[in-house]
Amino acid sequence: AAGHGREDLQQRLADMAEIMGHALAQNDSLTFSRADTEFHSLLLQVAGNRMLEHLSGIVSSALHVSGGPVVGCDRPSETGVGHHLRIVEAIGAGDPAGAEAAMRQLLTVHPEVERVVPAPREH
Repeated sequence: AAGHGREDLQQRLADMAEIMGHALAQNDSLTFSRADTEFHSLLLQVAGNRMLEHLSGIVSSALHVSGGPVVGCDRPSETGVGHHLRIVEAIGAGDPAGAEAAMRQLLTVHPEVERVVPAPREH
């Protein structure tokens, strides 16, 4: 996503991160969840990986039907919002390594997730 230069989607990512911050301050978990879902959907679009985008839709639908959590950031926090903002900044700067590091930090906010996040790829 950091190398694709889609300024329209990058701005929308920034908007979603800002909405998440406002929702957190107002203790509005529904708005937070919706903005977070849109954020991650936009990330898949800007990344341009159609297979991953398709698989994400399948997994999201399955979780919705099963009653499981549809989004990964199910516990709004300032730390989580900060990680989202760092992702936006790295993508805007065209910094793939920084975007990957910020995403890894976001994915490991919850200790139970850390064991399923694969190690970084060698580039």
